[in-house]
Amino acid sequence: MNYFIAIFVFAIGVGAIYKGRRVKAVLKRIKKFQIASLQTLTLNIVDARLSHNNIRFPKTLESTYTFLVGGQLYNGNTVYDINFTGAEKAFTTKIAEIEKMKIKDANTVWYDPVNPSENFLKKTSLPVLAVLPFVGWIMCVVSLVYLLVQIFG
Repeated sequence: MNYFIAIFVFAIGVGAIYKGRRVKAVLKRIKKFQIASLQTLTLNIVDARLSHNNIRFPKTLESTYTFLVGGQLYNGNTVYDINFTGAEKAFTTKIAEIEKMKIKDANTVWYDPVNPSENFLKKTSLPVLAVLPFVGWIMCVVSLVYLLVQIFG
C-alpha cells in the first residue's frame, strides 16, 4: 500500500514540474511586455456565464479599452472572474464594485511589443506558481528515496 502512495506522490511531483515549467515560460514572456497609456476604458459587471465557473465566480467584470502604440490605436478586452467565498456571496455586487474601482484606477495597459493585440490591464500573481518545479522535484526525490528504502532497506 505504501508503494502506491509513493508512486502517487511521484506522479504529482512530475505534474508539478511540468506545469511549473509552463508557468515559468509564460512569466518569461510576460516580462517582455511593455506599458502603454490607456485611452478609454469601459467596465461592466455581469452575471457569470453558464459554465463550470458559475458556482465559484457568480460575477465577472468585463473590460473594454483602447490604447495607443506607435501612433496606432489598439483595442483590448479582458474578462475578470471575481472570486467569492463563504459569507461574501451575500455581498457579490458590492465586492464586484470594489474590484471595478481597482481596475478603473488603472491608467496603463501591458502589451506584447511583437503583437500589441495581446494585452491586459491587470497583472496576476503568477510568480507564486513559479516554485512549482522546485516543489515537484522535492516530491519526486522524497518518493524515490522512500521507494528505494522500502525495496532495499
